[in-house]
Amino acid sequence: MRPLLSHFDPEMSVNSGQVFLWEKRDRAWYGVHADRIVKFSRHDGGFDFETFPESRGTEREIFRLDDDSESIAAEITRDPFVQRLVSAYPASGL
Repeated sequence: MRPLLSHFDPEMSVNSGQVFLWEKRDRAWYGVHADRIVKFSRHDGGFDFETFPESRGTEREIFRLDDDSESIAAEITRDPFVQRLVSAYPASGL
């Protein structure tokens, strides 16, 4: 079990449609990514992440945690319409 970034909320991603076909059972979310079964659950104010078979970095790949969100936001907000949307619905961690 590995903790996810403290500023990242995978439940928001799953519920927003960023990733698909996840199922919540009790307090944990389960999904499939490539050849792995993936599980994450809330724990001590953050989230724990597991894969089977075990694989390091899968969470970074699934949720694109290594993307440069600041440069992406700077690029897309050059459009006035998108700027208004981003201002109205700010994402945590940007």
